[in-house]
Amino acid sequence: MIPDLIDDKNSSIAIVGNGGSLQGSNSGQTIDDHDFVFRFNNYNLSPEHAPDVGLKTNFWVNTFFVDILHFL
Repeated sequence: MIPDLIDDKNSSIAIVGNGGSLQGSNSGQTIDDHDFVFRFNNYNLSPEHAPDVGLKTNFWVNTFFVDILHFL
């Protein structure tokens, strides 16, 4: 289960949505610096978006797979 994987109370978590609000934000490195990064559905990590959304992904939450929601 996800809580078992994130057992350090000092761990940092980034939850990154797919909306356009990060466009032009230059937040990619800040996102990637977190210990755990959650991304949703059909996220895009293409090189042109990396400066804004980062590249790191530890957990992929796909809303089409309802079972994964039990862990959140």
